[in-house]
Amino acid sequence: MAAAPKLAVAMIKKTYIAVVVPVYRGEQFVEELCNRLHATLGQIDASYSIVLVDDASPDNSWQRIKDEARKDSRVLGVQLSRNFGQHYAITAGLDNVDADWVVVMDGDLQDQPEDILTMHEKAVRDGFDVVIAERSLRTDPFLRKMSSAIFNRFLSLLSGLNLSARYGNFRIMNRNAHQAFAQMREHMRFYPAIMQWIGFRSGYAQTSRVARPHGRSSYTLVRLIKLAVQATVAYSERPLHVSIVLGLVISLAAFILGAYVIAMKLFWNVDVEGWTSLFATVSFLGGLQIFLLGIVGLYIGKTFQESKKRPLYLVRERADGAVNTAILPKPVKALPSAEQSRPTRRSTADRKGFKDNR
Repeated sequence: MAAAPKLAVAMIKKTYIAVVVPVYRGEQFVEELCNRLHATLGQIDASYSIVLVDDASPDNSWQRIKDEARKDSRVLGVQLSRNFGQHYAITAGLDNVDADWVVVMDGDLQDQPEDILTMHEKAVRDGFDVVIAERSLRTDPFLRKMSSAIFNRFLSLLSGLNLSARYGNFRIMNRNAHQAFAQMREHMRFYPAIMQWIGFRSGYAQTSRVARPHGRSSYTLVRLIKLAVQATVAYSERPLHVSIVLGLVISLAAFILGAYVIAMKLFWNVDVEGWTSLFATVSFLGGLQIFLLGIVGLYIGKTFQESKKRPLYLVRERADGAVNTAILPKPVKALPSAEQSRPTRRSTADRKGFKDNR
């Protein structure tokens, strides 16, 4: 039987600082982003790495990433097998770094690579495990600011998380925080919420967020609201608590109304006519029940997704230096043949010896 081919194991370089960047429709940003990151990280330490994760972008982002990886061995490219989403791409990047300090930032150049210097200095000087970029200046369009504010307000209200439009994914963390994040393998990924849950001593650094130089964000208001609902179900039980309180309030109101109708009939002999109000009440309660069942269904669906134990992402290809390696599935172990699986027959002497030794 021919031996199965050996697969090359991707080695993760250990560095002092690493930057993880999810890339989607970013072919116009990759080269400038890498040039500015090289200039910035070189001022901190010569030992650094840049991990660019292509989330199955439909443009030529992956080719630009491979070009940068060929030019400099400190650049690692990871291409996912399909579009998993930004927060899964961040997870894939963090799984491919081994550094004392790790930075996560967007790849559209709205987050300034030069601000990493300030964030790193504050973390080292003040002893913070995590330093979050606080946007003191934001030059996004009005609709973008409005949709972001609605998203963060909606998610904070439903989930109990302390989220704000002033904070995004841009932050730096030390090895302890990075290792803690790596233990969080739930299927629903929302990077800021996970970082908030793991805690650690956190600080803030004032940064500026400039206007997007090319194109526009793929996060529309509808997508943001959808993400808010998913994140709420994943990281909070508050909707279930609200449904319990709402059910109790409606039950109490129905009890008071029923007592009022009975009292009107017994003490004042007044017939209360209310077919219209009865129809409206029944319709309202029916719709409310369906709504609450939908909330419970979301939590059941989340549990079902988690029970599958599927990987968070799949990697199609890596670009590491001058070598581009396709990630192949592990070979399936061959089953033994019929001759190999047939039990051997023991001789009479062997069986007798076995009985004597029992």
